[in-house]
Amino acid sequence: IIYNEEVVEFRNDLRKAKEIPVYPNDEAIREILFSNSTKEITIAFKPAENNSIYAIEAFEITYKLLRYVYPSYGFLPKFRGINVSSYDGLEGSKANPLIILIHPIYSNETSVRVEDYKIFISGVTEEEFDLATIRFLMAAMDIKI
Repeated sequence: IIYNEEVVEFRNDLRKAKEIPVYPNDEAIREILFSNSTKEITIAFKPAENNSIYAIEAFEITYKLLRYVYPSYGFLPKFRGINVSSYDGLEGSKANPLIILIHPIYSNETSVRVEDYKIFISGVTEEEFDLATIRFLMAAMDIKI
């Protein structure tokens, strides 16, 4: 697509990704990510046999947000990744929201969910996990198809 006069490529079809539900809505994602209070974004994941999908999704999120979106907001938060033993008890904050990647082996749905300062990206297959990540980016970048 053309985004802010630049060509931005995605690994999968945006028309398929737009079918992935976002709860409660796209604006909730933008409110969390683009507050002037945001200093650091933590990407959390629970190790699985195939961790490479986490690397792909985390790189996609970090690269696209830092390259195409944050410069227009006038600040660049730091990104860091952490592995966790459980998704329970994770706490985000206004200054440090969490993006929680849920591998298909731990997922029972394909969606993007926002709760407090946490954004959960999950898919029941690797393709759906990738589509959910793209759907998250579509919401963050305010891409309408």
